This record gives sequence, structure tokens and C-alpha cells, in this order.
Amino acid sequence: MTTHHTPGEWYQRATSSGQHMIASECKGDTIAVVYNDHEANAQLIASAPELLEALTALLKERTPETIDQAQAVILK
Repeated sequence: MTTHHTPGEWYQRATSSGQHMIASECKGDTIAVVYNDHEANAQLIASAPELLEALTALLKERTPETIDQAQAVILK
């Protein structure tokens, strides 16, 4: 599977104006800005690369380890 998104890991941080910025750790690029102080939405967006990785692993081989990996990302 080829992906065309900015590589992860992504992180989110609050700005001084109450927004949440999501950015790439490896490139430093801004991925998105979440307005209105919705930190949970920002965290969900920031988890997207990890979610994709966990689901891809789960589709390739369903093992206790891949299930644990998917559950850990969901709980973030």
C-alpha cells in the first residue's frame, strides 16, 4: 500500500489563541489546525498515522500483538 500523506509521527499542541496545531515530527510541517479548543479532535487527527499503521498490521496478520497495538492507539 502506497501512502501519500505526510509521514508520522504527528503531534498536537495548543497555541496561545486556544487552537490546536497538528504537525509532523519528522518534517515539522503543519498538518492541520483545530479551532474552538477541541483538544480531543486534535488528538484524534494527530493519531492518524499510528492508526493507519496499526490497522495495516492487523489486516496483514491478526495476532495478539497486532490487536494490542490497535487497541493501544485507540485508547490514546
